Amino acid sequence: VPPIVTHQQRIAMNYHYTSGIRAAMAAIAEGKDPASLLPVETAPIQLERPLFLFDLETTGVDTVKDRIVEIAAMRVETDLSISKRAHGLVNPGIPIPKEASDIHGITDDKVKDAPRFRQYAKGIAAMAEGCDIAGFGVIRFDVPMLHEHFAREGMRWIPDLSRILDAGAIFKVREP
Repeated sequence: VPPIVTHQQRIAMNYHYTSGIRAAMAAIAEGKDPASLLPVETAPIQLERPLFLFDLETTGVDTVKDRIVEIAAMRVETDLSISKRAHGLVNPGIPIPKEASDIHGITDDKVKDAPRFRQYAKGIAAMAEGCDIAGFGVIRFDVPMLHEHFAREGMRWIPDLSRILDAGAIFKVREP
């Protein structure tokens, strides 16, 4: 049974989700615990399998045509320790549209000397091996984008979709 959320808690939750860091910083500035913005108490996380968390910045939103320009990833073990991290700019091999650069701040000049995705591929695949997957919007965007990039490198990467935790999908269900 989902917890009952009061109007005041819903406002706090929406403020937290939509304003992110600004909300937390404002709470701290007011001498409040930023966790007070959350509508329910959190329970300790217990993982059955390691968790692969990742986020991508890209040249656009077409998972076939567009390319990765930045990747950030980490592997969290079942004891919640972070065993591996990866972060880096990626040379997409195609121009980055101004519209995309305006969103993430990554320009052609910033990635001109960066490695191509193939240089990250084996390390990212090894990091994700045997893990559940987590992120925001990963089901509809990041997983298909990463899958497409692996396919271009002749690598097979098909995560078990039943083991993906997508915070964006959860938010859409909980906050229609």
